[in-house]
Parts: sequence; C-alpha cells; structure tokens
Amino acid sequence: MKYATRAAVPLVIWAALAVALPMAPAVAQTHAPRYAALAVAHTQASPYAALAVAQTHAPHAATEAVVEQPRLTGYFVGDLLTQRVLLQRDGQPFTPVALPANGRVSAWFERRGTTVATDAALHRWLVVEYQILNAPPKLTDVTLPAWQLTVATVAGASPVTLKIPSVLINIAPLSPPGSPEQVGTLDLRPDRISPAIPIAPIRRALALSSSALALTLLAWIAWVVWRNRRAVATQPFARALREMRTLDDREPRAWQALHRAFDRTAGRVVQSTTLPALFAKAPHLTPARPQIEAFFQQSSLMFFGSATADAAKDASASSNPAIASARTDRSSVVPRSAAPGPAATSPAATSAAATSAAAPESTASLPHTLCAELRRIERRHEP
Repeated sequence: MKYATRAAVPLVIWAALAVALPMAPAVAQTHAPRYAALAVAHTQASPYAALAVAQTHAPHAATEAVVEQPRLTGYFVGDLLTQRVLLQRDGQPFTPVALPANGRVSAWFERRGTTVATDAALHRWLVVEYQILNAPPKLTDVTLPAWQLTVATVAGASPVTLKIPSVLINIAPLSPPGSPEQVGTLDLRPDRISPAIPIAPIRRALALSSSALALTLLAWIAWVVWRNRRAVATQPFARALREMRTLDDREPRAWQALHRAFDRTAGRVVQSTTLPALFAKAPHLTPARPQIEAFFQQSSLMFFGSATADAAKDASASSNPAIASARTDRSSVVPRSAAPGPAATSPAATSAAATSAAAPESTASLPHTLCAELRRIERRHEP
C-alpha cells in the first residue's frame, strides 16, 4: 500500500498537466485580438501627438537657487527672520511664475509676506519673511522647510524650478525650565545700585551763582541811587526841582531857582536877549524853546514889571560893553538874591510882589511844570 501511494502521486500530476496544456492555446487565441488592436493603435498614432504628450507630462528642469539664509541662532518666539533668493543666473534674470503663498509652513514657522527687492548692485532678490510661532521648553534646533519656486527665463524657454534648501534654526525658550535651584537663578547677582551723584559741587556752584546775581543786583541798585544823587548835585534842573519842592509857584524863590538852573546850564547869566547862547550850549533844550521864552517873559513881568522895558534896556545896554557888563551883574545880583521878606522896602521887591499878585493862575504853575519837563529832557541826555 505504501508503495502504491508513492506511484500514484506522479500519475496525478501528469494527468493534470495533460488537461491544462491543451487549453493554453485557446486562451491565447481568445485575448490575441485585443493586444493586436492596441499594437496597431500605437503604430498608427501621430508622432507629434506623442511628443506633445511627452512634453506635457515632462517635469521642469530643477536647479539649486542662490539663497541668503537668515542667521542660525538667537531667536525667541515671535521673532522675524528673512530668507532671500537671488532671481538671476549667469546674467539672465528670473521672473517668478507665482509667488509662494502666505501661511503656516511648519509647526514652528509661518510665512508672512513675499516681496521682490533690488539691491545696490541691481540684483533682484525674492525676500521671504517668516515668523516663529512657538516657544520651546529648552534650547531647540528646528528646521525651516525646503521649498521650490518656479521661475520663467527668456521668452519661449521652458520654466525653471529653483530649489531652496532647508536650514536649521536655533530657538531659545522664554525662561529656563525648572526650579530656581535647577536653572541656577540663585547664583544671579543682585541689581547694581546706582552711584550717588555728588551734589556738593552743584550746591557750591548754585550758591556762587546766587551770590553773584545778588551782588550784581545790589551794584545796579547802588549805581542807580548814586546816579540820581549825583544828578541832583550836578545837573542844574534836577537841583532846581529839588529846591522847588517846598516852594509855591508864586514865590519869587521858585522863579530864581529856575533862573539859576538856566545860568548853570549855559555857563553864564541868561536873559531874554541871550537865549540863543543857551540853546547853542544845550541844544537838547530846543524842543522846549517856546516854553522857555514864555518863562523869561513872565519872569520879566514879575521882577521888573514890564517885559518891553526890560528888553529895551537890554538892547540899549548891549551897544556898550561896559554898560552891558554892569547890567548883567546887577540883574544877577538884585533880582536873584535871597527872596525879599515882608519888611523889604526895595523898589524891585515891591514891583515883584505886585506883579506876582497880579499874575494869572495859569502863569503861577509855570516854574514847576517847566522845570519838570526840562528835567525829563536832561535825564535823557545825562552822560
């Protein structure tokens, strides 16, 4: 039985082959028309159509781009980094067919914007800006992904694909992880106290400046006081105005004080006929000439009783120098001496008192008003 089984196995295999081999030609004949038709279709197809199909599905020529990568370290979350791609090769400029779209490019980076810029050497660059989105728990190197840019060259040439490689960027955490002992913050030094500004020199300079200012003000005030006192002592009309403070305008002494001021200004005795000498000596009094002439006319009426008579006497005396000198000495001594008292019996005093009593109210205020005006003019021309 054992040997019979071993002999039957080859017989079964031979029988199966005998049944299968006659069926193979039939199967081949059944599918032959289909493969033959496909072969004929490929043979009769146009060669230009085949070339078009080949060009349509053929990939663009790829080349490595010239790239200026951003710096590799020193970044935190939120920082911006810039990648620059040169749009030129062998003097031939490139024009991007389409700019890369903005958006997230990885878990760490987002493309924010793309622009085309020209540098000082007239080279065109594609400037791509990225922003870091996440903060790592520790110092980490992350990859800025590679990408491709399709650019067009000269007209009629096929587009070129520029390959921009990836780059590793080192990103630091915002704060060290762990406890202060683990990160070593206990070893940090305390804040440095700013040195105190020495204020002693500032105080000394301030005191010196304040003292200098006070001394300057005191010196200026002292100079003003001294100038006023010197003017009272040396300026004729200032002295006359001071003498007239306690005198009434009707008193002859007020008129005599103003006469003495005119005499000191001109350096001689001044009368109605010698007023030109006064204005030649003191031309700054010319604006008040009408008032001065009126004063001398009123003074002649007060002391001599008649202005015309005094003028005639002056004119007759001027023809003889000796008489004019005596006339001048007499006029300077008699009318401008000390004021006559109530018991005075001289004709000049009696005539002056009578004329003063008959003088109108508007004339009585003439000495003070004229002296004040002449003092203002004198002050403007003080040396």
